[in-house]
Amino acid sequence: EGSEAEATESEAAEAEAAEAEAAEAEAAAGGRLAVYPNPSGGRSTVGFTLDAPAAVRLSVLDELGREVAVLVEGALPAGGHAYPFVGADLPAGLYLARLEVGGRVETHRFSVVR
Repeated sequence: EGSEAEATESEAAEAEAAEAEAAEAEAAAGGRLAVYPNPSGGRSTVGFTLDAPAAVRLSVLDELGREVAVLVEGALPAGGHAYPFVGADLPAGLYLARLEVGGRVETHRFSVVR
């Protein structure tokens, strides 16, 4: 019986730690990911806000989910951030800005037109 109780306590502690980590990631990721102008002629700005310092990865994917650019990867301070995306050499079509912050992912669709 003692080992069952210990296992249950251990599982509860792990679940609590996972919830705390998720809450921390959500707090860090203020999100509000935006791409402007949209549609774009090939030059856009991808912006987002962090409520707390966090490790982030901001990338751009094509319609098939292939990564075509990584705009930033690393630790950033809290606040607003904006990164240029130059897709002049990419074909017209739909693209996806993808922001990863602490296991949380936010996406925003945008178009490149010619």
